[in-house]
Amino acid sequence: MAALTVPKKNVSRYIRSLAKKNCVEYTESKLDKVARVVTRLAGDDVKPDEVESLLIHLRREGFIAGSEMVILHSRYLDEIKLKAAAKVKSEPKLLAVR
Repeated sequence: MAALTVPKKNVSRYIRSLAKKNCVEYTESKLDKVARVVTRLAGDDVKPDEVESLLIHLRREGFIAGSEMVILHSRYLDEIKLKAAAKVKSEPKLLAVR
């Protein structure tokens, strides 16, 4: 497995293209379903989105190393956070009516 050059921007696009290049599609396994139920019963409600699911499957299939998965996931979460912050800033502020 060759080391990846992980981008700092457009990480979701990079993950999708990496999955497409390696013919990786995420399908939930029986173990994934069990893990989701156990996690929910433990009081957490973790639902990986499409990109996170592709990332998990890329790791499972051996296309990326565990350390690369951690970096990609971290940068992807940063990307989501930045997009959410930009969206909040761009929304018009409502004035209080008295």
